[in-house]
Amino acid sequence: MQFLVYVLTAALVIVTGWAAALLYILLKKSLPFENRLKALLHATSELSIIATDLKGTITFFNSGAEYLLGYKAEEVIAKETPFIFHDPVEVIKRSKELTAELGKMVEGFDVFVESSKKGKAEKKEWTYIRKNGSHFPVTLIVTPIRNVRREITGHLGIAFDISKEKRLEQGLKNSTENYKLLLDYSPNMVIVHQDKRIVYLNNAAHGMLDLEEGIDVVASSIDEFIHPQYKEEILAAKGQSAYMEMVMVSRKGRNMDMELHHITVSYHDKPAKMIIAKDITANKQTMEMNKRLISILEETEDLIVITDVDGKMIYLNHSMKVMMGYDEEQDWVQISVTDLYPQWEGKLIRHEAFYIASKQGCWKGGTAFKLRNGKSLSVFQTILAHKDTSGHVQFYSLVAKDLSVIRMEEEARLSKVIIQKTLEAQEKERTALAQELHDGVGQSLYYVSISLHTLSGTIADEHYMKLIQSMLEQLDHAIKEIRTYSLRLRPQLLDHLGLSATIKSLVHSYQIAYPQISITFNNQPVVKGNDSNIDIHLYRIVQEGLNNAIKHAEASEIEVTLIREESDIQLRIRDNGKGIHKEQIGAGMGLRHMEERVNTLGGHFHVNTSQNRGTELVADVPIHPNSLDIRIEERRMSNDE
Repeated sequence: MQFLVYVLTAALVIVTGWAAALLYILLKKSLPFENRLKALLHATSELSIIATDLKGTITFFNSGAEYLLGYKAEEVIAKETPFIFHDPVEVIKRSKELTAELGKMVEGFDVFVESSKKGKAEKKEWTYIRKNGSHFPVTLIVTPIRNVRREITGHLGIAFDISKEKRLEQGLKNSTENYKLLLDYSPNMVIVHQDKRIVYLNNAAHGMLDLEEGIDVVASSIDEFIHPQYKEEILAAKGQSAYMEMVMVSRKGRNMDMELHHITVSYHDKPAKMIIAKDITANKQTMEMNKRLISILEETEDLIVITDVDGKMIYLNHSMKVMMGYDEEQDWVQISVTDLYPQWEGKLIRHEAFYIASKQGCWKGGTAFKLRNGKSLSVFQTILAHKDTSGHVQFYSLVAKDLSVIRMEEEARLSKVIIQKTLEAQEKERTALAQELHDGVGQSLYYVSISLHTLSGTIADEHYMKLIQSMLEQLDHAIKEIRTYSLRLRPQLLDHLGLSATIKSLVHSYQIAYPQISITFNNQPVVKGNDSNIDIHLYRIVQEGLNNAIKHAEASEIEVTLIREESDIQLRIRDNGKGIHKEQIGAGMGLRHMEERVNTLGGHFHVNTSQNRGTELVADVPIHPNSLDIRIEERRMSNDE
């Protein structure tokens, strides 16, 4: 009998959630066995618990069974079988089902205990008949009763009245129209289909699928609106309910990312599938954008922290984790942001900086981080408060930069300005000197030349004539030299015809001077109308590049290419010379000067070379470089002067 208590209690665990707690109470050794059994029976007064022997004779009939069926225990125990309160029609129907299923005759008491005889529990709905003849539906669980040797000695039936559930189910059937009204105005797409043929669409489905008003798509195939990639997946969905994400296609061919529930329902008393779908396209795009932003945050050298509204850290980018010395996520997750700072400064940041950010949206200032190795790091920090549409703070972000890095960037910026100013001063001096040579010295020598030519016409002495002729030759050579130096200092073509024509003229002059070398110029397309500052720097780079290729590379072929794109100019100088050793790149003054010129223009300079395979110099210069910092610095320096 004690084993029966365990069986009853285990069955209750299946049926009711509170049975587990009851089991603990009943099995406490402080209660006598009879009291435990009595407590169990009284505690289950809402359930019908009936035990039988192997032949079907009732051996146990609890108070719940008495209440539900109207029989007293003494009326049925050792006298009746469960047939007394079962509907004969249901018993015959179940007998036929089991006989067909198992391929053998199943009848009589075996109809109830066929599974239990095999050691398995069975759960099934039946109709019980009370002593007064009234009928009511129940859910019956039949399980075997075993002795201490695990032998089946009987069967236990636990039944509970499901009349309320059945009435509710019937009520739901009667409220089909109200249910349809709710579906019609649901913001989510609702589609019901039977054998893939659509039998119902709600208003939201019409809108999302771009269906024209007045066009009936009922009886269309659901496949029309499922992306081909997911058709097999939706067909493979089994069970009462399936959740998935897939792409649906509107009548106009618009793809939509959908969060979809596929549910088995009854539609007009026939089995059907209901699709309840929510458009998550915007959410997907937001998630993708967030991934891109996170990847950017991970790559930046700035130190970035994101906290919740309470100041607990929820994200640190890679630079911040490396700088602080955090190895694993558990080292920092849910740590207060105040732990990043020395104690006094942490409180100041949390209670003042965060407060100002929450009110004004932003706080900026210099502070220091406390590293895990005990050292401190001076930083300039910006704290941003991110708010929702109602103005409530959702989270905070901290962006910090190492002050030493800021100082280096400032020094680099000042160096860039100084180089720019120096180069500009050099160009001004060259322009002035070229002008002086051309207009001053050149014109004076030209006047002397004319005078000598005039004088030669009045002298008959052959000796003096030869002397004057020698002087004229020397004078012509000097004038040509001055013109050459003047052009090198500041080519006048650059101001009148532009960069392309000037480089073409320069290449031509080098070709004449070095006929043994093939020097060509390619211009794709014509480059003109550039900023004069860009033109002179690129011209100087071509000068330096040609000199290097001729004097040091021992090249037999040199090619200069100038290409103007929509937003930048690319200059390439390629030769087939002996190349440059890697350790020499950056060591020579010529290459360094070329790189400085490109840097002042906001561009990029590259040297591609290998031994005995030539060298290629590449300068990419933006047509409209961002020189705001330089202009600001120049204005500040001018004011200081």
